[in-house]
Amino acid sequence: MEKNWYAIETDEIIKEFDTDEQKGLSKETASKHLEEYGENELPHKKKENPFIKFFKHFNDILIYILLAAAIISAVLGHYVDTIVIAIVAVINAAISFIQENKAERALENIKNLLSLKANVIRNGERTEIEAVKLTPGDIVLLNPGDKVPADLRLLKTNNLKIEESQLTGESVPSEKDTELLEEGTMLGDRLNMAFSSTTVSSGTGTGIVVAVGANTEIGKINAMISDMEQVTTPLLKQTAKFGKTISIAIVALAVVIYAFGYFFRDYGADELLRS
Repeated sequence: MEKNWYAIETDEIIKEFDTDEQKGLSKETASKHLEEYGENELPHKKKENPFIKFFKHFNDILIYILLAAAIISAVLGHYVDTIVIAIVAVINAAISFIQENKAERALENIKNLLSLKANVIRNGERTEIEAVKLTPGDIVLLNPGDKVPADLRLLKTNNLKIEESQLTGESVPSEKDTELLEEGTMLGDRLNMAFSSTTVSSGTGTGIVVAVGANTEIGKINAMISDMEQVTTPLLKQTAKFGKTISIAIVALAVVIYAFGYFFRDYGADELLRS
């Protein structure tokens, strides 16, 4: 279960992650934590072939009906109708394709915000490591200009100010401290925390890593964007249901009209298809 680290005493956090404020994690504990919590990176979505991704947007019953109508029009020599119907189907797919690409670019932009390096204390020594190798319990040192490499509970601050606009929307840097906060404190008011992807604008600080990768606040935003295309709202459900109902009604009506004209009015098949 996720914990509200801003409302927990730092001594408890240090004990929970089996670390030391002065010496940091031992090599053995760091390796153990890395295996347990995974690397400090956002999940990678496998890139899909653009052509496959585009044609996936034709997978809709209304589009099927449009394409069927286009094929029938072409067979009957109504090429203008065929072109118009095909253009409508392509435009619909193109709009969906563009929206999906925008979401993917937003995910890439989030990943570009992340720090590549981190200054830490490990095994009693100050060292610089790759940010992906950070793990809960690591003691991180913050200096002006640094990107915060993971979500940290601050242990020490010295006039520390951090720019958090990408998370909170606030244009003014947040002035940090180490004071314990109450449960339910809003994200922008968690002054004893430093969040992954934010930037130190001034001052210095020390913090203990409490969340990495997808469990960070920026990781949660990344997950929300990734899941947007999979979310089905009540409106979308009703729209899809309505589309299927209309499609079935259209097909049923066409069959009835065709049968009536063919058997009771002696219309030829060619005349009925043209109609």
